[in-house]
Amino acid sequence: LLENESSASDKLLTYIHHLVNVFDETQSMIPLIYEYYSSATRVETIREFFQTYFKTYQALIAKIIEQGVDAGEFIAVDTHAIALTLTAMIEGLLLLHIIDKSIDLKPNAILGFETMLKGIKQ
Repeated sequence: LLENESSASDKLLTYIHHLVNVFDETQSMIPLIYEYYSSATRVETIREFFQTYFKTYQALIAKIIEQGVDAGEFIAVDTHAIALTLTAMIEGLLLLHIIDKSIDLKPNAILGFETMLKGIKQ
């Protein structure tokens, strides 16, 4: 994704579409993942696993945003803070969707990313 020649905005939207599709495909496993989240508060190895997962996920988003800043597509921003915010939004939407199936994950996730992109575009 990082080497793709498309704009940073397109890369981020491609990424969010991919994430939502993965969540859709693994829907039955999501409650199990939340069981592991709970265990992460007590078990160091599980906590470390999730820390690595989230840091990797955030680093990719931050790098794409950095590419957009470097290309003049985005204003200068704290790329890591934006990546953290987008990660929190996705994870929060996923949790809300698990609890309330009437919350449609895909359009809300895309709307969140598009709204954030509007705020950082040149």
